[in-house]
Amino acid sequence: MVRRTAVEAAQTRRDLLDAALEVFGACGYARATLGQIADHAGVTRGALYHHFADKADVYDALLRREADEVAGPLMAALLGDGLPLQRLRDFIVAYCKALARDARFRRAVELLLFGGPGTPAPAQARTRRGYQAWLHTFEDLLAQARDRGNLRQGITPQAAARTVVAATVGATTTALHAPEAFSPADDADALADILIAGLTP
Repeated sequence: MVRRTAVEAAQTRRDLLDAALEVFGACGYARATLGQIADHAGVTRGALYHHFADKADVYDALLRREADEVAGPLMAALLGDGLPLQRLRDFIVAYCKALARDARFRRAVELLLFGGPGTPAPAQARTRRGYQAWLHTFEDLLAQARDRGNLRQGITPQAAARTVVAATVGATTTALHAPEAFSPADDADALADILIAGLTP
């Protein structure tokens, strides 16, 4: 009985975070309410407070989950086998394709990268740490490319990493807010090819 209750509690928590993704994605942090999240999950507000202290706690838990479950596997792919610049190209294409086909990924990325009006300071700090994690991962990968002689002379791994982050975030912003200007499904390969060509000797 205790085990079943623990399983049910874990499921309720998952349902609440799924609901929070929908509500925060639709309303933004400032306009979203705990009542909306509880209603969307089909539970009482008391059940929500059993798992979370307040709205900021829900939001932080949601960002942590989405970073682990949604963004984590893509970033992990950068650490696999293969030539560094090929892995970087594959990441850019996979990231853009995920934006095109996966509604959960789009909502999660929008929250992770951009937050919204009224986003609490800890969540803003998490976003800044996320950008730094991207930079460090890309810098390490591009340093490997440099050491292999595959990075254009005069381009440092740090400068290249900043360029990749700027291009990826720019593509994300355009895809989310002006999709007629950048289609992540149709334009991903061209974006990746142009970026890699600019980095290659």
